[in-house]
Amino acid sequence: MKVRAIAREAVIFALVGLLLAEVGGGIFAVRQAKEEARSVAFYSLHATPPTEGNQIDNSVRVPLTDGTVLYVTDCDQLHAEADLLDQAARERALKPGQIDFSEALVWIPGFLSNDCVGFYVPGVAKASLREVHVGDTNQIAIEKQYWRFYLDARHRILGTELPALLFVDLLGFPAGLVVWLFYRLVRFAVKG
Repeated sequence: MKVRAIAREAVIFALVGLLLAEVGGGIFAVRQAKEEARSVAFYSLHATPPTEGNQIDNSVRVPLTDGTVLYVTDCDQLHAEADLLDQAARERALKPGQIDFSEALVWIPGFLSNDCVGFYVPGVAKASLREVHVGDTNQIAIEKQYWRFYLDARHRILGTELPALLFVDLLGFPAGLVVWLFYRLVRFAVKG
């Protein structure tokens, strides 16, 4: 009877160790995936995180609805010497039904190029835009892209970490047994 109670105690400790490893490993993996996905989303949008209120060169401050602030590289500021976007094409892009798709470049609010993001705000001089506000056409387009990049990266990261996470979780079983052995040794030393 005594052996059965000891064995039951050992199994309980092993299962609790497995459960704690599952929960702890899952929390750690999700946290790490969120941070990595956030970095991927920032990089994909040619953005940098805020730096204590300082404006970053060639960038536009774009607040997201969740409170995150992006400093996105603006094509007009980065390539001020080159007129990448024709003003007439910009005007036509904002009027539905008047876009000429035969043009090489059709402007879309918040479009991504290889090294920058295109912004358009009617009435604002080229290369002088410093901030867009929540609800602005550019902000909405950039936020949609940010969350798409974020979710894609997060799912990809969690998918690649899953085998390693399962292996680490399985280590919780023997870790629970080790804790049980330590508990029994301390109990033996105290009670005798």
